[in-house]
Amino acid sequence: MKYSFEQKKLSEHVTQITEASGVSAFLVTGTQRAALLDTCSGLKGLKETVGALTSLPLDVILTHGHGDHAGSAADFENVYMHPADRELRKQHNLTMRMDYVQTMLGPEAELSEEDFVPDAEGVFAELTDGQVFDLGGIRLEIIHVPGHTKGSCCVLLQEESAILFGDACNVNTLVMDENSTDISGY
Repeated sequence: MKYSFEQKKLSEHVTQITEASGVSAFLVTGTQRAALLDTCSGLKGLKETVGALTSLPLDVILTHGHGDHAGSAADFENVYMHPADRELRKQHNLTMRMDYVQTMLGPEAELSEEDFVPDAEGVFAELTDGQVFDLGGIRLEIIHVPGHTKGSCCVLLQEESAILFGDACNVNTLVMDENSTDISGY
């Protein structure tokens, strides 16, 4: 593994995992299952990092289809994404992800396709508004919040009174292109 992933325990149930590009995923563990919220930009090593943190059965929940949140999706089974982002996910391919990471790491980073998880080819399981993932001792509720993308979702961690926004709430208003809703919808 060429790049390492930083890990930071945020609470009893939540660990932040940050890729070299600065993008984060969040591992939520219960007593019976675990959930990985987002999969970063796709630099290889996230799956091994998650595997070292938990051996529980794992669901992957993508907050939206952009490549910096869904880049390593192909490395995992049981990947959920809102269907409104299916086409967007296809657009955010390996070339786009490589360009993004190159920009974040700078020109001195020598990246190749071998450093990245390939594009996800399969169909994602459907993520829906109000869907609940019971991990044992902690539940995750999906809240569909179109704006940043048409399929953007937030994840409410009920027992911790916390929410993970993906890019739905950000220091920037990220309404970017035809895959976003208009500003009033946002």
